[in-house]
Amino acid sequence: MDAQKERNTSIALAISGWSIALISLVVGNMGTDITPILFLIPLGVFIGVLGLLRIWIKPKPGRKFFSPGIWWGGLYGSIGLLFAIPVLTTPADQDPWGLAGPIAVVGLLLFSVPGFSVMAMGIVRTSKVNKSLKGA
Repeated sequence: MDAQKERNTSIALAISGWSIALISLVVGNMGTDITPILFLIPLGVFIGVLGLLRIWIKPKPGRKFFSPGIWWGGLYGSIGLLFAIPVLTTPADQDPWGLAGPIAVVGLLLFSVPGFSVMAMGIVRTSKVNKSLKGA
């Protein structure tokens, strides 16, 4: 029954993530006052891909399991750091419009926080699954 719960969770992640991305794309491009909703597209894609990876990559008895959340979360979180670190180190005289701060915040909040949170949850899931596969 636990395997069925894992599968249902993975399917729900995939459907909800891709739905968020698609709805954000359609509504954000309508030219209304809610175009900031376009910021949800990367997050929706991240959740959708995570759901698909959880469907495709399953633990196998007798083999160590490495959760896709670890490397996918790490990769996604690193993208946020690639945005934020160079922007935060930009001198004030080279940022005449004052966009460095908002770009760094968006990079950290939209990419790094969810990515590294999923990475931490993947580490927990990996240890739980590996303990259950050992029979401990």
